[in-house]
Amino acid sequence: MTKPEQAFLVHRALLVLYGLLTLLTGLSVAVGPAVPAWLSPLPFVLFFGLMACVHWWTGRACRTGSNLGRSLSVALAVIMLLGFPFGTLIGLYLLSVTLKAWTTPDSVRS
Repeated sequence: MTKPEQAFLVHRALLVLYGLLTLLTGLSVAVGPAVPAWLSPLPFVLFFGLMACVHWWTGRACRTGSNLGRSLSVALAVIMLLGFPFGTLIGLYLLSVTLKAWTTPDSVRS
């Protein structure tokens, strides 16, 4: 498996995670008890939904092996380093996959 494919799979897994968090937070609003306005889950739904979109877009760019996908993966990995312990582990793995320049099958043949 190539490094862009590995990065794609990590972003796909994070997309699923953030998608589930968005769904669960939205469902808690729909079926849960009324909450005070200052405890509104709307910011969480928006944040998780935004992160799902970012990982979808980054994963799509990684799948093609583009430099944009690699750069976005590095940026997200650095941010994820702050999320101890799981974010740190995922961030370190993403950095190990994305720090070196990616080679595409076309560049290997020439």
